Amino acid sequence: MKVELIQLSVEANNLAARKLYESRGFKCWGTEPKAMRMDGQYYDDCHMIYFI
Repeated sequence: MKVELIQLSVEANNLAARKLYESRGFKCWGTEPKAMRMDGQYYDDCHMIYFI
């Protein structure tokens, strides 16, 4: 078995994390609205992928 890709999710407004992942070659392939809820507030997720 060979690993072909890595997937991760990051809170969409976490620009520092997104910039870091993008600098490592990850691409945002979609946004999931209201993916997380903390303290009564909803947050979107950015789903990212990196092909090895």
